[in-house]
Amino acid sequence: MNLWQLQQREYQLFAIDVLMKYDKRFDQKDIELLEYIVMHKSWRDMVDLIAVRLIGPFMKSFPEENPFMSINGCH
Repeated sequence: MNLWQLQQREYQLFAIDVLMKYDKRFDQKDIELLEYIVMHKSWRDMVDLIAVRLIGPFMKSFPEENPFMSINGCH
């Protein structure tokens, strides 16, 4: 079963911990996973953690996935 589907919040925190260990191995398609975990069953503190520890490194690795890069003229 998917950790994100389990009821207890600790399972989602564990899933985030696992993803943080593998953030250097992200692929471009992993943006879908990151979007999913932010949009489903995320608490405010989880979203902050996901943004800083997962989405930030992802955007550094794949700046073309960041819509703000082209808006700000950085891309």
